[in-house]
Amino acid sequence: MRRIALQPFSVLYVVAGVVLSALILVVVSDSAAAERLSEEWNLVENLTIVLYVGVIAFIMFASTESKLFRYHTAFVVSLLMMRELDMHKELTTGSVLKFSYYLRSPAPIFEKLVAASVVLACAYALVRYIPYGKTLLSGLRARVGHAYATAAALVMLPITKSIDAAPRILRKDFGHSLSQDVAMSMRLFEEVLELGIPLIMLWACYQYRVMATVGEDA
Repeated sequence: MRRIALQPFSVLYVVAGVVLSALILVVVSDSAAAERLSEEWNLVENLTIVLYVGVIAFIMFASTESKLFRYHTAFVVSLLMMRELDMHKELTTGSVLKFSYYLRSPAPIFEKLVAASVVLACAYALVRYIPYGKTLLSGLRARVGHAYATAAALVMLPITKSIDAAPRILRKDFGHSLSQDVAMSMRLFEEVLELGIPLIMLWACYQYRVMATVGEDA
């Protein structure tokens, strides 16, 4: 396992495993099973949250990076976890990430102000995190394994979002509604891919730890 972790592109094994698992689940699950697995607080989503917690724990307690970097990175990963839990709309009367919530929603003005303040604070934290991207780019140029794994997790984010939005876009923009079976299969496929994001992050953490250990032994 350690030897595999030291390979720059070993994250491709993890990505392939996630995609293959998603395809197998879609093939073997009937409509009812797919609906159970893809609904909120299902087994797949709960496991996703557990993996996110594992990533945050590693960053906070096992990483050797600076305290500021660890806190900042843990916060960003926490935002991804809260997005997975739909916290952006669970605690309010609408999605706080949509302009329509602030412009047309009948929600109380105080709720909108609090929501806007939280969203702006999170956006500010994300913007301040952008400079760390230079470290990621340096790692990619140096063919560092955990840098490739981090990049893979970042690429998976818009992919899962696109799959999630596809049925709605087809219905609203093209007037084509997917059948219930197809929609459930897509939902299940997307849920498993979302589980793959923190799994890939954990692989990046493991690669980081292995490299640090090798450096200490050298």
